[in-house]
Amino acid sequence: MARNKEPRARKPKNKKESLSKFFISIILAIFVFIALLVIQSGILSNYATTQVVVAKQAIAQGIDINENNYKEYFKYADLDASIVPEGTLTTLEDVLDNVAAQNISKGEFINQNALVSIDEIAQNIAGENGEVENLVVSGFSAGDLANTVCGILRRGDIIDITLIYEDENGEMKTKVMEGVYVKHSYDGNGNEIYAGQGGTATMFNFLLNKDDDALLNEIIKRGGIVRIRKTNNPEF
Repeated sequence: MARNKEPRARKPKNKKESLSKFFISIILAIFVFIALLVIQSGILSNYATTQVVVAKQAIAQGIDINENNYKEYFKYADLDASIVPEGTLTTLEDVLDNVAAQNISKGEFINQNALVSIDEIAQNIAGENGEVENLVVSGFSAGDLANTVCGILRRGDIIDITLIYEDENGEMKTKVMEGVYVKHSYDGNGNEIYAGQGGTATMFNFLLNKDDDALLNEIIKRGGIVRIRKTNNPEF
């Protein structure tokens, strides 16, 4: 008969060997973790972000941006630095005391050309040596002005006003008032209308200097011709 073999006794594990394997595994895991961090850091360094100013909501041309409302209209966002155009604003305070020079869409990052300084507008109207304190806001109706462009004037438009009139000596004169600012624009029901909105504007507030305001009103009374040209949209 075959003789049954006795099972071999298992060799007891060496505790030192087990501990060595455990510590080696820990060390390898740490090295792998560090290597992953280094790789991730290298990837992120190639895609650096920049904090920029973006529109929190749609902003109509001509809206005044001031201390009381700027946080309603703007916020910070982080963008890939490689796609941020030159001139993009990076500080919220940079939007203060400006006017929206164009319609701004929600989420649009704000370039310095999207805003124009209120002081700059006023100084341009006053002239190089003019006093800003001499500017006035004066109201006119579409019936005072000769051409149909008036119906599409909107708050924030920059216009040139050309006066054609006969002086006291019976001679024909022409005067051009450049860079006049449309402060407000209203429809026939007195509702303010903004750039991009439909409807016909029938009443306006222009920001202009005191002398030009007096002359403009005088020419309108005399029945002279008053023509408007939008300089921020020259096709009209």
